[in-house]
Amino acid sequence: KLIIIFFKLRLCLFNNLSTALNLSITMIVYLAIVGIFYAIIKKTGKYEALVDNTAFAFKKNKPLFIVLTVFILGLFSSFTGEIISLIIFVPFLISVIRRLGYSKEVSVISTVGALLLGQAGAIYSGYLFKSLNITYQDNMVAKVVITAIVLVFLIAFILLFNKKPTPEKEIVKSKETELDDIIRTYL
Repeated sequence: KLIIIFFKLRLCLFNNLSTALNLSITMIVYLAIVGIFYAIIKKTGKYEALVDNTAFAFKKNKPLFIVLTVFILGLFSSFTGEIISLIIFVPFLISVIRRLGYSKEVSVISTVGALLLGQAGAIYSGYLFKSLNITYQDNMVAKVVITAIVLVFLIAFILLFNKKPTPEKEIVKSKETELDDIIRTYL
């Protein structure tokens, strides 16, 4: 009987290990593809124009871009339960936030933080629902309200407790090194 338990445990560990490796490799390949995508569009010059135009549109109201970014990413990840598909937009949003004069910390918290908080209050999460044996209709209003409150607190934290955006003259990094740093982060 002890031998049967040992083999079942070994089989379970092997299955979980192979699943974890499969998911990890998939994630690494996806992040590499996103990095290569941004490296290619950087070479065309259209990326810089898009970042500049977006930053120029929000130049007079910089906090509005932070608020929109946090709410759109947070609510979308909450309603869909997906973070991976939204990662493709993170480097672009970080570039725009940096171009608006905010620090790296603010740009990462505004994008990745919003994704993670949205996922934490996910309205639909298949793995969580299977584990807890609940349906997506259970406590839906509470999930939406809690997610919205958490995102509002994130926005308040970002806008109230960070340094003011630096003027354009004081931004040290050039446009080229900014995207290179973001690509290096993901690769």
